[in-house]
Amino acid sequence: MVDGFNKSARTGITLALSFATVVLFIFTGNVIVTAMSVVTIMAVVVSVVGMMVLYGWTLGVIEAVCLTLVSGFAVDYIVHFALSYIACKEDGTFGLGVGRANRVTFAFFEMGISVFSGSITTIGASCFLMLAQLVMFAQFGKFMCTTIVLALLYSNTLFMAMLSMCGPSGTAGSIYAVKCLQKPSVVSDESQ
Repeated sequence: MVDGFNKSARTGITLALSFATVVLFIFTGNVIVTAMSVVTIMAVVVSVVGMMVLYGWTLGVIEAVCLTLVSGFAVDYIVHFALSYIACKEDGTFGLGVGRANRVTFAFFEMGISVFSGSITTIGASCFLMLAQLVMFAQFGKFMCTTIVLALLYSNTLFMAMLSMCGPSGTAGSIYAVKCLQKPSVVSDESQ
């Protein structure tokens, strides 16, 4: 029975991580940002599994479900920062100048408050779940709080530091840099 839970947990994590990778690649359109995002998500997953061991949890139905959901919870804040980093153009459009550090600054200023506010809301909800009398709800609340705290920590530190040090510059890693995949440009009324 434990082998079945173990197998389903591994399958769930693998499928969720694979799906997150595809979604990140589609929406960011950048191989480098997608790779950094996946590394950060895997760091969150490994840390959550480590915390579950520290909590003394054994693999059962609740834990298997939690492990299936961990990738989904972990991807949220990372994808917000990734999309904001990609959205900041390096031509100085936003008044920040050019370079990775300015794109990271833009991502923090554009998405930082939203990511932080979303995490506070979810942590608050999980605290109420931890107060529940049913073990299943209390355990899920503890799992959710742990995952959100770690996802917030890793997205603000590890992920943003990786982007700042070796994130893509210009069109590096972009699938839209290939001529046949370029987005069509919008013609303004002034140029007609």
